[in-house]
Amino acid sequence: MTPVTPRTRTRTNAAEDSPFGDYMTLAQAAEILPGRPHPSAVWRWVRHGQRNAAGERVYLRAARLGRHMFTKIEWLQDFADAAAAGTPQEQR
Repeated sequence: MTPVTPRTRTRTNAAEDSPFGDYMTLAQAAEILPGRPHPSAVWRWVRHGQRNAAGERVYLRAARLGRHMFTKIEWLQDFADAAAAGTPQEQR
């Protein structure tokens, strides 16, 4: 009997795997983000946004092609900057 080994998911470079150049799927974006959020969390940021410390709702920008949603590294950075804006350290 052969030993069963757990399947490991290999991390891929989302920008290289995408047939759309700079664009990546929301699942690919989740793989490269720190903390590896679930792809549904990334979808929620697009659909419902997230409140930053100042109470403003910020959204992750995405483009829809058919039934698929795509985002870019630049849009992820813009979202992270906007989500971090208004932190208590900046309000002093």
